[in-house]
Amino acid sequence: MIPSGPQDAPVAHGHTILVVDDTPINLDVMRELLQLGNYAAVSAPSGVEAIACAQSQRPDLILLDVVMPGMDGHETCRCLKADASTRDIPVIFMSCLDETRHKLAGFDAGAVDYITKPFQADEVLARVGAHLALRGRHQRLAEENDALLSETAITARRLAATVAHEVNNPIAFVCANLGALDSHVREVSRLISLEDPVDRSAREAELAFLQSDMADLVRESQEGLARVAETVRALVHFASCYGASLSWQCVDLHRGLDSTLSMLSCELEQRVSIRKDYDGAAVRELECLPAELNVAFMNLLLGAARGLRGDGEIRIATGVQDDELWVDIVGTGRPAPPTGSQRPADARAGGGCDSGLLVAHSIVDKHRGRIEGGRDQTAPCFRVWLPLRQSQGSVR
Repeated sequence: MIPSGPQDAPVAHGHTILVVDDTPINLDVMRELLQLGNYAAVSAPSGVEAIACAQSQRPDLILLDVVMPGMDGHETCRCLKADASTRDIPVIFMSCLDETRHKLAGFDAGAVDYITKPFQADEVLARVGAHLALRGRHQRLAEENDALLSETAITARRLAATVAHEVNNPIAFVCANLGALDSHVREVSRLISLEDPVDRSAREAELAFLQSDMADLVRESQEGLARVAETVRALVHFASCYGASLSWQCVDLHRGLDSTLSMLSCELEQRVSIRKDYDGAAVRELECLPAELNVAFMNLLLGAARGLRGDGEIRIATGVQDDELWVDIVGTGRPAPPTGSQRPADARAGGGCDSGLLVAHSIVDKHRGRIEGGRDQTAPCFRVWLPLRQSQGSVR
């Protein structure tokens, strides 16, 4: 006889299955069957005890009898699905009631499948294996989604900081110029209002200086506002890429690189100069996830800039070889001292412990590409290889 309360079979390698049935012989048969499939079986003789067991042991799947005294299978399943800690555990009903209406009632209660008694061993193991595999895929997708959300949050913070820097600096500069212009205008008004100046030549010299300086202030302010406008345009391009980021698009790689450089112009110009050597043949449309690829190049450019002391140059070159497009991001100048304890030859270290460079590798891997190089003893040097087209079955 099966004593009251959940019972554990000897632990096997593999998933844990909770079997719920008020008939002891059915529990014994199912436990033995599951052990043949290399599953660890846990049993409970009632719905109440099944809920307690599911909450404490979190099985990978539940085989649940429909007809039980007290709390039946349907009510038990609804309770499991109402609990956040157990709602994601797949439930397969077991019953001798094989009419369609009984099966539909089981699905309405939240079950994913329905097995009729008497059991067929091969069928039980096949259905259990299929639903465990499906749950495993769902869990992996959830983990990948969490990782993507985390990367997206990091990128969003960096992007917000970059945009704020790109916009705030010119605006602060324009505001300072406007303050100087206001002071100059008042001084010009004062000089003009003088009816009988003591020194006419001094007044004219001061007016000439103010006129020249005011023209310079206006020109510099216009340049600052033009930079703000360019940053906004780059941000709009980034936003349009994110709108299409869930689907593969054919895009102009050079435009994506230019918009990324625009977004980073202030930060990069404070560290290095930029030289572009784009190959016209590489303008071919590249099949990619535009937003993610822009983020990869953003992180590589920042990693390269941080690998130099501040007075170097970053050369960005592109080209096509066979069915692949390559992008070089090469720094020249005095290298910045290494941070952390990474190996210089390790391409995935990318010249530092910056997680952004690991994100870049992850994105390029997703595009079935690769990143060669990293940081050597002289300067950062990356070469990104990307296939021009993604085969339907290979895109991850």
